[in-house]
Amino acid sequence: MGVVACWQQALNGVVKGYNLDVIYNCDETGILFRSIPAKSYVENKDTTHGIKRSKERITVLLCCNMSGTDKCKPTVIGKSLRSRCFKNIDPKSLPVDYQGNKKAWMNSARSLSG
Repeated sequence: MGVVACWQQALNGVVKGYNLDVIYNCDETGILFRSIPAKSYVENKDTTHGIKRSKERITVLLCCNMSGTDKCKPTVIGKSLRSRCFKNIDPKSLPVDYQGNKKAWMNSARSLSG
């Protein structure tokens, strides 16, 4: 039996007796939206050298219960509190909760808006 199959069997034993509607999983992921590929193919005569890669990012937090019946509204963390792209848009009308942080990182509740 493989490692994944063993873990699935062990997890079934841990959650046995619990209601799957009250077991949640939450995770965050960073999206480097202006990043270019790390490698490319160029001709021998091309004199292009390394390019500094952009590190502009947003962080997205996703959360759902184990049964899949409750999918929480995603949280998106960008660099600015009020991005220019939201100029004429009410942030509350977005399908996500938007927060701002200087580095677009998820820290703690107190520093999320700083």
